[in-house]
Amino acid sequence: MQGQLAGVRTPTISDGIGMGTEGMKYSLVSREVIADCVETCVNGQWMDGVIVIGGCDKNMPANDGHRALQRAAIYVYGGTVKPGTYKGRT
Repeated sequence: MQGQLAGVRTPTISDGIGMGTEGMKYSLVSREVIADCVETCVNGQWMDGVIVIGGCDKNMPANDGHRALQRAAIYVYGGTVKPGTYKGRT
């Protein structure tokens, strides 16, 4: 797909939302799902390279999705979310 851009979004699990619930069973599994999504899209659309933007320890493995295909890749760390406040509490 030389000269073309293809936007791909992947599913991810929020530990903050899933903490203490059954949802945490899917947290580590989601790492493989993210990497598989990247690999599938890069290979399926026969991309020459890929730019991956992530922001947590679960979507960082998405960078591995291109590695098996040996394509050019750039991984950009989007940063973590700054802590917020709710009703005056951090």
